[in-house]
Amino acid sequence: MFVLGLISGILISKIFTKKHEKHFYTPDRDIHFKKWIEGPDLIYQDLLFWITSSIIIIMEKISERKRFSLVARAKSFTHAFKGLWILIKSTHNFWIHIFVAVIAILLGFLLKISHIEWMILILTSGFVMVTEAINTAIEIDIDLTSPNYHPYAKDTKDVAAGAVLISAFVAVIVGLIIFIPKTIFLLK
Repeated sequence: MFVLGLISGILISKIFTKKHEKHFYTPDRDIHFKKWIEGPDLIYQDLLFWITSSIIIIMEKISERKRFSLVARAKSFTHAFKGLWILIKSTHNFWIHIFVAVIAILLGFLLKISHIEWMILILTSGFVMVTEAINTAIEIDIDLTSPNYHPYAKDTKDVAAGAVLISAFVAVIVGLIIFIPKTIFLLK
């Protein structure tokens, strides 16, 4: 379906380009302004031309990329593991998230939770750790781009930390939903 849309877009852009070539390829700004005054049909044609041209450029860029290489993939994994190491060694809150996840896993084994509860528990624990990783990346970037105090930089860091807090609240609620009924049943 995408290929058919792409081909039809290319054909339509070629037709409009030939028909209205003077509108698309002129450097004269007065003609460009006149094109917008003449009517909405040229605006839509211009928009269609630029969309299809952008798609063609993107497709050409994709085809210019290097071919698949196992060595390149292995290097990308080393970058990912380096980022994980930076996260672990520089973010103390990440250690707290790991500790809580280990406690939740131990409780899961102890209370014999179901497969679905395991999936939900792992997803919410991962969700918290991913938001902590994104928060750390944002903080590193803000520290680099705004070394001096700026209220927007502070707000950006606060919002990123708030996202971690939201994910932690969601994980706590999920943990309570999973573990409280099992604990009550175990105590009876």
